[in-house]
Amino acid sequence: MKEIFGIDGEDDVLAGTLFNDQIFGLGGDDILFGQSGDDTLQGGDGDDVLSGGLGDDTLLGGAGRDVFDLSAGDDVAFGGDGNDHFIVNGLAGDHVVITDTAGRRDTLDFSGGITGAQINMNAGSMSYVDDRVIELTGVSGEGERPLEMVLLQDLSGSFSDDVSTVRGLADDLIAALSGLADTVRLGLASFIDKPTSPFGSTSDHEYLTQLGLTSDFDAWKAALDAMVVGSGADGPEAQMTGLMQVALRAAEVGWSSDALKVVVLTTDAIPHLAGDNPVAPNDGDAVTDGPGDNGTGEDYPTLAQVKQALIDGGIIPIFAVTSGVVSDYQDIVDEFGFGTVVTLSSDSSDIIDSIEGGISDATDTLIENAIGTDFRDVIEGNAAANLIRGKDGNDKIFGDNGGDTLLGGRGKDKLFGERGSDVLDGGLGKDTLKGGAGDDTFQFNMTKADKADIVLDFTDGSDQIAILDVALHSFADITATQNGDDVLLELSGTRFAVLRDVDVADIDASDFSFDLI
Repeated sequence: MKEIFGIDGEDDVLAGTLFNDQIFGLGGDDILFGQSGDDTLQGGDGDDVLSGGLGDDTLLGGAGRDVFDLSAGDDVAFGGDGNDHFIVNGLAGDHVVITDTAGRRDTLDFSGGITGAQINMNAGSMSYVDDRVIELTGVSGEGERPLEMVLLQDLSGSFSDDVSTVRGLADDLIAALSGLADTVRLGLASFIDKPTSPFGSTSDHEYLTQLGLTSDFDAWKAALDAMVVGSGADGPEAQMTGLMQVALRAAEVGWSSDALKVVVLTTDAIPHLAGDNPVAPNDGDAVTDGPGDNGTGEDYPTLAQVKQALIDGGIIPIFAVTSGVVSDYQDIVDEFGFGTVVTLSSDSSDIIDSIEGGISDATDTLIENAIGTDFRDVIEGNAAANLIRGKDGNDKIFGDNGGDTLLGGRGKDKLFGERGSDVLDGGLGKDTLKGGAGDDTFQFNMTKADKADIVLDFTDGSDQIAILDVALHSFADITATQNGDDVLLELSGTRFAVLRDVDVADIDASDFSFDLI
C-alpha cells in the first residue's frame, strides 16, 4: 500500500496508483484521485474534492466543504464538518454508505442519474438510482441494518463504582438498545493498562475480549457481572490499545459485514498514547507484544493507527466519559473525523441515555438538501429544513417536519410540504401543490409560468402566494376569478394557478408577496 501526502496548507492535486493507496490532502483545498484499487482518501482541512475511482474506497472529508464522487465501487464516505456534496449516481450494482452527522447544509446529488431515483433522506434509509444503493447510516430511521455494539469497559480501580452501576442497569440498557434496531448483537471487552510499573499492576491487562458479539443477552449480562476490576497504577489508561484491538480482532469479537458497528468506550481517565512506553513502536497488528500477549513489549498505538483500524473495520467509536476528560476525547474525535463524545455523570448512572443518544449522534446521518435526476423521481425529505430540487421528469416530492423548499423543475410534478412552513414551487409544467400543516408559501416564477399549477389546500390568512418576475408587480395586476368551487389566478393575462375549494371573496392583497428575480 502506497502512502501519498500533500503539502499542508497548499492546494494539492494527488493521484493514486493502480493498487491500494492511502492519500492525505492535509490542509488546503485539495483534489484527490484514488484511481484503481481499494483506496483511503483523507481530505483534511479545506474544501476538498475526493474521487475514489474504481474499487471499494473509503473517503474522509474532514473540515470544510468537500465534494465526494461516489460513482464507482462500494464506497464508504465520512463527511465531517462543512457543507458537503455527495455525487451518488454511477455504476450499477454498487452499494454506497454515507455517514455525515456534523455538516450544516449537506447535499445528496443524483442529477447525473440515467434512471429515475427513489430518494429517502432519513437516517438509516436506502435510496436507489442506476441500479445502485445509497445508504445513509443511522438507527433512528427505517433502515434494516443490524446494530452491533461492543461495550469497551474501563476496569481500572478509579472506575469501579461506575462498573457496578452499569451492571445494575444492564436490563434497561439492553431494552434501550433493542429499540434502536430490529436486530441487535452485544459484545463486551475491557482494558486497564500494561501490567508493569509505572502503568499498572501485574494482574492488569491492556486489552481483553470478555465476550464476542451475541444476541444472547443473558450471556452478555453474565459476562458483565463476571468482570473483575483491576488497578491501573498511573492516571492514564490503555484506552487506545483497547479501541484498536477491538477493531482489529474481527473474528474474535465477531463483527459481521452487514451491521452498523459501534464501540462504546467508557472511562474517566485520559489515554496513554504513543511515546509513553518507548520500548518498541507499536506495529499496529492484533497482537499486544510481550510475554503472554501482555503489551509490555511495545508502545501504545498512535492515533493514526487507531483511526485506520476503525476505518478498516467500519466501526464508529463513542466515548462515554466523565466531565473532566470530555475535551481530551473531543480532540480525538476531531482527529478521527468521525465518532462522538457523550458525558457521563460521576457514577455513570445516566449511561443508558448517554449510550442511546451517543449512538444516534454518532451514526444518524443528516442530509439537508437533495437534487433529483432528469427522470421521474420520488423524493422523501427529513426533519431538517430541506431544499429539494426535482429537475426534469414527473416527480413526487415530500417534505417533512422542517420548513422545506420544494422545487419541482420541469415536468408534471406533485409537491407535498407535509408539516412545517414550506415553500413550494412547481417550476415548468402543470404541477400539483399541497402545503400541508403550517404557514406555507406557494411560489410562482412568472418567467416559467407555462401552465397553471393546482394548489390543493390554500388557507386564507396563513398561506401566501409569492410572485417572482423580472418586473415588479402588485395586487392590482392580479385577476382572481371564481370558477365553481375554485379560484383562477392570472397575472397580466397569464393564468398561473388554480386554488381548489377557495372563495374569491377571501382573496386580497394580504395573500400575496411580489419580488424581482
